[in-house]
Formats: sequence, C-alpha cells, structure tokens
Amino acid sequence: MTNCLIDKQIRIPLLGQISDLHRYREADKMMNYYGDLIEKHGHVLLYSFGPVVRLLVNELDMLADVLSEQNSKNYIKPIITSTVFAPIIGYHNLLVAEGSEHERARRMINPASYHTNLKSIISIIAEGEARLDQ
Repeated sequence: MTNCLIDKQIRIPLLGQISDLHRYREADKMMNYYGDLIEKHGHVLLYSFGPVVRLLVNELDMLADVLSEQNSKNYIKPIITSTVFAPIIGYHNLLVAEGSEHERARRMINPASYHTNLKSIISIIAEGEARLDQ
C-alpha cells in the first residue's frame, strides 16, 4: 500500500467550493470537478462543511485496504452513511452494511473484483469518462 501523508493545513471548505460545484454541475461535468480536485490536491484530501471534516480517498491501494477482508472490521462507516444512503439503495449492500451483512455483500461481489477482471474493465471506464468529458 502507498504511504500517504495528509497535510492538515490543506483543507477544502465545501462552502468555498459551491460556485465551482455549481459551474461544473451546470456544464454536466461533475467527474471533471473531482478530477480537477485530485489534480490540484492529490488522491487523498480533507474537505469540510462547518465543523464536520471528511476524508476523500481516491487511491486504489487505500480503497483495496478498506474493502479487504482482513481490514474491513477496522473501518466503521459513519452513521450518516446508513441514514442517507440506506433508504435510497437498501440496507443489504457493501456501501451501507456492517459486520456479517457487510461480509456477505463483499463475498457476493468478490468474484467480480479479481485483479484481472478489474484490468479488463479499465477501457470501459475510460470510454465512459471520455463521454462525460464531452
């Protein structure tokens, strides 16, 4: 896994980003917004809304660590994840579930997430992103 230090001084205030968010959304280019944030601040950054600070991770090794079977118990999802997303996408999935339910959901998608299968979908993702950029 890549070692990554986060400079606590580099914090992106959400209110300071509202005009940018609006501009990208109006142009239907939200993926570009996140790409520009990554380009400007790196793959791991902090953002805040008032006193609430969030960590945005766009680093494949770190995400694999969070989603791995060995470490999944070390990461607890914030309560807002289940209160906001569960009514929309349901409770029985990898994004929302915890504990044994999370393990069940992870086992269900595990065959789809082997490294070779991930490599094969890179071109599909790149094509989709290219369409979003247009």
